[in-house]
Amino acid sequence: MKERGRVSLIAQSLLEAFGSLWLATEIASFFSDKASTTIKSYWLMFLAVGIGLAIYRLWPKKIYAYKLFNRDVCLEIVIGDILKQDGSLVVGSNTSFTTNLTDISPKSVQGLYTKKYFPSGTQALDAQIRQAFPVVPASIGSTVAIQHDGHRAYLCAIASIGPTGVAKSSIEELREALASLWSFIGNSGEKDTLNIPVLGSGFSRINLSRESLVKEIVMSFVAATSETIFCDGLRVIIHPSDVKKYNMDIDELVEFVEYTCKYSISPPSIQGGGKPEA
Repeated sequence: MKERGRVSLIAQSLLEAFGSLWLATEIASFFSDKASTTIKSYWLMFLAVGIGLAIYRLWPKKIYAYKLFNRDVCLEIVIGDILKQDGSLVVGSNTSFTTNLTDISPKSVQGLYTKKYFPSGTQALDAQIRQAFPVVPASIGSTVAIQHDGHRAYLCAIASIGPTGVAKSSIEELREALASLWSFIGNSGEKDTLNIPVLGSGFSRINLSRESLVKEIVMSFVAATSETIFCDGLRVIIHPSDVKKYNMDIDELVEFVEYTCKYSISPPSIQGGGKPEA
């Protein structure tokens, strides 16, 4: 939160508390000067209430939830661990759908997902991928639903592997992948809550801020739900360490999401290319 905003909230909270004191005093004085004096003696209590209200308002939130206008769909921004959420998980992958942890980063969402749900080896994971894509590489946006121990994940190709073995993507490919992902879930997925990381922010090397990438995901999702409802809601999960490390402006981001959900529109692209395709 910006410093000016913090000061404004503190001042507002204190003014509200002492405004209540003034109002109570004025009302009491109408009936009795003694009652008015008694209420004034509690000014420390009103000060404490004002400070407590300011602390409550300034305390960092972890969940921001908004309902899309005229649709039974909730969009949330969650500061937390994506692997600790209930519902289905979206995992960014590459067009080769590589699962070997020597080829993908164990710190990526795909790496963390693989280690958590397939700790004994990726044979079961590979079998489901190869059943969906016998021949790789696949195209950008190709998606496979993975079922394992009652958990569901959607692996979506958002990057291509270059000649040097490095994964790379672009904002255009991310938009294409998101549109294909929503379409796949609408046609072949289960209607539940989706948890999606900030796709493109890590090893895909898309040259945009995390705030901009979240906005792209939100705009793409809103555009897609204007055609059909394919899930109960979407959670965009931002890891707490990213908020601090990249100095993310969560307040501005949340304002954008709230406005977008309230009017259920697809604002112009961050890069000026119009709304994402549904």
